[in-house]
Amino acid sequence: MSSAHLDSLGTSTEVTWKKDSSVRELEGVHVRILHKGIPRNIFTGVEELPNATAPGHYTAIKKALQKADLLDWKERLVGFGSDGAAVMVGRHGGVAQLLMQDVPHLNNIHCLGQWFSNGGTSASADMICRTKQCLLVLKDYEQLSFMVLVQDILSILSCLSLKLQEDGLTLPQALQAFEVAVLRIVSVQTTTGEKLELFLDHTKDEGTVPGSAAFQFQ
Repeated sequence: MSSAHLDSLGTSTEVTWKKDSSVRELEGVHVRILHKGIPRNIFTGVEELPNATAPGHYTAIKKALQKADLLDWKERLVGFGSDGAAVMVGRHGGVAQLLMQDVPHLNNIHCLGQWFSNGGTSASADMICRTKQCLLVLKDYEQLSFMVLVQDILSILSCLSLKLQEDGLTLPQALQAFEVAVLRIVSVQTTTGEKLELFLDHTKDEGTVPGSAAFQFQ
């Protein structure tokens, strides 16, 4: 995928780290982009690590991105996802920290699937406890309804972001887009958004009344 085909500044990179049958250290690199406003996942390739240290991972990631012709990845990168290993997310010299030296606004993301997987097998007691707490939260009606409410708000912000990335956008158009976004967000306090309305329609027959705390702005 050539960088010329990427119409959005938002690009996230996810890496997986495994050993093959010959006990080589390999790095798999996936890139998630916005293409014409639609998220797309692209597998950029597998690179052999020069070593299993954070600089080794960083070198392999850069090599994979360059092979995919993503030469301007530093200007586009907004997120980095990994399995949460210390070499990836360590606060002192982890891969995420090395990336942040080039991309200070980078979002460091711990893969939720990997997090739950670790919590259910050989993880520490603290990890298992945190996993159980997450599962309890996901069963709570008020928490779920609030999460859907946040989805509606993020949808508004996403529309604003895509508008501001349009070529030839004028200052009056940008100001109008901001005003429309603000009015839509304010209206969410009194009018249910599309996703929240759909959620309520699917749960109203369960005999559960949504708690008011989920719909209040603090």
